[in-house]
Parts: sequence; C-alpha cells; structure tokens
Amino acid sequence: MESSRNSRRFFRFRLPALVEAPQLSGQPFEVEDISAGGFMAVLPRAPKAGVKYDISVRLGEALFGPYEALAAWNRQVTTRPAAWSFGMLIKMLDEEREDFADAISAMLGSKV
Repeated sequence: MESSRNSRRFFRFRLPALVEAPQLSGQPFEVEDISAGGFMAVLPRAPKAGVKYDISVRLGEALFGPYEALAAWNRQVTTRPAAWSFGMLIKMLDEEREDFADAISAMLGSKV
C-alpha cells in the first residue's frame, strides 16, 4: 500500500502563503506547506470532516478564491496540546488550478 506522501498528485512546497477561512479562524493564517491541490496548516481547532469551508489563498501579491475546501485529514499535535495539524483539499476548476500552480511556480522560480 502506497503512503499518502508517495501518492500525492501535486508536490508540496514550503512557501509563504496566507489562508482566509472565517469558519476556521477569525484571522488569516499561515500554511505549513502548499501544493496546487491543497495545503497543510496548524490551528487551535481541527476542521470537521465532510464540512465544506470557504477559503481564499494569498500567494505573494495574488489572491485566489474564494474556493470550497474539504479536510482531508487532521491530527492533534503531540508537542502542542492545543494545536491541530490538518490537510485541506481545495476544490477548483482545472483552469483555476493551473493558474494556482503557475503562481506557486513563480514563487519558486521554476515550473511545478
């Protein structure tokens, strides 16, 4: 059985990105990593599985969204009792995903 890390459709990168998700946090939050398919972040509470969250993502000066996002997984951070690590899948059209991937590439200075 392949691990989720090896079966990812998009590579993840550690880039400065801010997510606005009012249902999760009253203020924008930074991601731990990001890809053309979603992101990982840490917050004081975990997103609920099966719930659609409205999000926007800021990459540099570009703002993407609003999009729907779903929690792919979550787990409590053992070294920080009041923190949850989670992955979100961003639902967007293929053309939007290409633009999103291009913005990530531009920040990296390469093609994703």
